[in-house]
Amino acid sequence: MKISLLFRIGTIIQLLICAACYTGRISISVLEPARVTIPASIKRVSLFPGAGIPDPPGSIDSISEIPLEADYDYNRLKRGYMDGVFVTMSESPRFQKVVKADTVYEWLLSSGHISWEELSQICTTDTTDAVLILKKAVSHDMLQRYDIPGIPCGILYQMINQTKWSFYQPFIQKEYGNILLTDTIIFDYGNEDCFSPFILEDIPDVLYESFFSTGSRMGLQISPAWHDSIPRIYFLGPGKELHYAAQLAINNQWNQAAVIWNTLSESDNRRLASHASFNMALAWERDDELDQALLWISYSDSLFSSGKTLVYKKILENRLKNRDLLNQQMTGN
Repeated sequence: MKISLLFRIGTIIQLLICAACYTGRISISVLEPARVTIPASIKRVSLFPGAGIPDPPGSIDSISEIPLEADYDYNRLKRGYMDGVFVTMSESPRFQKVVKADTVYEWLLSSGHISWEELSQICTTDTTDAVLILKKAVSHDMLQRYDIPGIPCGILYQMINQTKWSFYQPFIQKEYGNILLTDTIIFDYGNEDCFSPFILEDIPDVLYESFFSTGSRMGLQISPAWHDSIPRIYFLGPGKELHYAAQLAINNQWNQAAVIWNTLSESDNRRLASHASFNMALAWERDDELDQALLWISYSDSLFSSGKTLVYKKILENRLKNRDLLNQQMTGN
């Protein structure tokens, strides 16, 4: 009796192991919509240098936890905001052109007012139709020590960047804003002597990195963006043909793999046909053909429903819901 029970348990474990061996993981790239939809007429953008009304030398916003040099002009570090925005907006297919405006215009911020005529001059020079301005940027910081048993003493330096952004279209004299973003950047300095004064080195680099990071995040708020390394599962089996097709896909030979999957999807073996159809859905999603992908995963689920097919079907349905928003945002291109 014990032998029979042990045999059954061993058989179940083997079946579970075999089922697990049927799946592998792969990454695809997905274009996802921005959180903020800006007017479609904004296609070519100049990024205004600087941020807000400049501070006097030796100070920057409400930064108080680190020593600042009395004669250092920290305002120029705020160009990091626009450098970060530039990277993400330039990589997005949403915009036809993104350019950083000449820093000679930075002095216009000192008065706190920029005219439509001055903005028109920027757009004319850059051959753009809109200017993105960081109207307000205020940062404050926090310094915390941590001493946890088993972990060396360390310092957490946090910067909280509160920003307000607006798009201006000078040729039609319209403003689109205000877009608010509060971002927290954390710098972790481990292995510090918590009983001695903490000295933060390369302060300008730390400040610039913080501003750049917030700018990059802002760019993602307003720009549909490609996200790489989105994980997906695919089926390696059962059978040699499905395994061979999976190897073709791993080697980026998706068309050849799809031919095999398409044939196997008509197999009398429902599990095999379901797995092949699942992989076909993945191939179509990879080509951003979401309607076809949903048809294939629905067919796969009808042949052999499982948690994997149901989860993937839900993923594709959510992507289709986002597609209308994405198409709306991409009409600016």
